[in-house]
Amino acid sequence: MARQSLGEKFISSAVRQIGRDLGKTVSNELFGDAHSTPVRHIKGDQTVDKSSLSPEERVTLHIAEKQAQEEKKKAIWGWIIAAAVVSIGSALLELL
Repeated sequence: MARQSLGEKFISSAVRQIGRDLGKTVSNELFGDAHSTPVRHIKGDQTVDKSSLSPEERVTLHIAEKQAQEEKKKAIWGWIIAAAVVSIGSALLELL
């Protein structure tokens, strides 16, 4: 195997790390975390009777729901960006 330059080693290492992390995340989402590195997310499947809440509690709940939606968006974009980086990194390795 030919010696790699420092830049080639860095790109190769970054692609492997992103692939490893993405693989762990997908595995944890599909199979749960009983066998691998746990990634915990707060699940939004709990219901709250909003009629019994005070106005302050309703505002707090609304803010928490908005934050949860933003976190979901960030997670989805993170997966998309990670997949793109892996693809671009793989393509770069092919060129080197």
